Amino acid sequence: MVVLFSNRADVVVLIKLSLPPPAALPSAILTLMFSPYQRGIYCDDKSISYPYRRDTISHGGMAAVTITCSIVIVSPSISQ
Repeated sequence: MVVLFSNRADVVVLIKLSLPPPAALPSAILTLMFSPYQRGIYCDDKSISYPYRRDTISHGGMAAVTITCSIVIVSPSISQ
């Protein structure tokens, strides 16, 4: 009787090593068959520029949300 795998860990390693190549296969095929359209990008190109806007969230608002979320996330682990 031939034993291919000595334990469960060998099977898990084999599965983990065998999954990426089939997952990458569509990307490899598309890359070999087609080439993406490329054009230059210029800083003064008006078709890709957006108007300048100031900060959409104030520094105080961002600090309040960050501190509150941090307290809400950390406090249950401290109270145990």
